Amino acid sequence: MKPAQNIDLGAIETTLVENILMGLFGTVAEFGFPHNEVTLTEQAAALAKVEDGGVFLNLSVSGGGAGYAANYQLFPDTEAINDAAYFGAVAPFGAINIDIDTVATYGNDAIVWEYYTKTGWKALTIIYDHTDADDQDGDRPFQQDGYIIFSAPTDWVKTTIDTQEAYWIRARVSAAQITQIPTTNSVEHKIPSAAAATEVPARGTIGRGRITFGTKSGANNDTKAVLMNLTSGACSAIKTLTKAKQEIEVADFALAVAKDDAIALFYTAEDGSTEYANGIAELRLVRK
Repeated sequence: MKPAQNIDLGAIETTLVENILMGLFGTVAEFGFPHNEVTLTEQAAALAKVEDGGVFLNLSVSGGGAGYAANYQLFPDTEAINDAAYFGAVAPFGAINIDIDTVATYGNDAIVWEYYTKTGWKALTIIYDHTDADDQDGDRPFQQDGYIIFSAPTDWVKTTIDTQEAYWIRARVSAAQITQIPTTNSVEHKIPSAAAATEVPARGTIGRGRITFGTKSGANNDTKAVLMNLTSGACSAIKTLTKAKQEIEVADFALAVAKDDAIALFYTAEDGSTEYANGIAELRLVRK
């Protein structure tokens, strides 16, 4: 009889894979979550700040500052390098919605986005900025209403800005190129959350996806989408849904999820004529 062998169970890796089905009801609409119910929650006044030369004010009362002509003004009348607008929340988030009143105009790129880490402020990668009417990369934001999507960084930590502790991002002036200073429409920034969305059954990573639509789009332009974890704020990169096809394969969403997280598709571009409508997304979840 052969002697018993000791097996190191820790050395055996088992990959558990399952599909998540997401219903895609309605018609694709640019700059929205057309297939899920999403709530936009306006943040408290203390979670929107402006900074002028190291002096902080709540955005809602910026007009009380010496350098500001009005309340809800995102930068001073004469902006200088390192002036900034701050947006925060009590939990990590991956997108904000901005309602603009006075639109920004620029002579050239003027803004860099940053978030706070244990070692200080760090560059924040913008996935998509609809408020930037030039090239949607966040260099010239606040030109129109819309979402700014960035994906919650994994090394993001809370910090205190003007006595308010929160997870903060900021739009900092990097060049004095703002020719018209923007204001919001007497509101703070809003953060999307799920009122009714697809829930994830287990912790892991959503990788491949197959999206099948009942109505395919026209042949003008590709549709583009971001898969967002509305619970954690993590977002995929922008993915292309090829025009005029009934079924589309997405190679790798690479979206980290936990059990019961809510996910939704956010469309950043549409065909412009006949839009995709009514279908289903099959998402591959690799458990961890």
